[in-house]
Amino acid sequence: MATTRASQADDDCETSAALDGLGALRTELEQWRTEPPASSAENVEQWLERVAAIRRQVELLETERVAEREKLAVAYRAVDLERRKHRELLDAMGEACFLTDRLTTIHAANSAATLMLGVSFNTLRAKPLSAFVARSSLSTLYSAIEQLPNQGVALARVALGNGAIRSARVVLRGTLLENLHQALWICTEERRS
Repeated sequence: MATTRASQADDDCETSAALDGLGALRTELEQWRTEPPASSAENVEQWLERVAAIRRQVELLETERVAEREKLAVAYRAVDLERRKHRELLDAMGEACFLTDRLTTIHAANSAATLMLGVSFNTLRAKPLSAFVARSSLSTLYSAIEQLPNQGVALARVALGNGAIRSARVVLRGTLLENLHQALWICTEERRS
């Protein structure tokens, strides 16, 4: 991380130097336009050298910017592919599933979960699982969340819904995943007798 910040600082300095050079050149051109200097081959040659140096800096910065854009595009495609893999794995499970962090912020959910709640995946993403649990069930969910780091698994019977029309009594089974930073919550609807 330190090398990234250091290289970013170097890039910022280079960018700043190029922009300063462009600003100085712009100011100098304005002065020359309003008050042209005595024309001498030496002045013109110095000016042309400065323009060429600044142009090289701008071209270098543009090349670096294109390379950074390409890196970002590659990273975005990798993240998108990872999301699709999570979604496919979760969809294969059949039961409603949520992939969350340890604080239960939803990062992925399967189609069964979106169907059960009657909301789109975009509505679920980056929201806490507790946002879809009835207030009367929150203490049960919070107890399960507290158990998760110590026991690796947790169980909670809660009312799950979207706050509007849909609501279902479910058993939430939480499992802490290998990296210990994510949990898989599987919802099984309770059978009504």
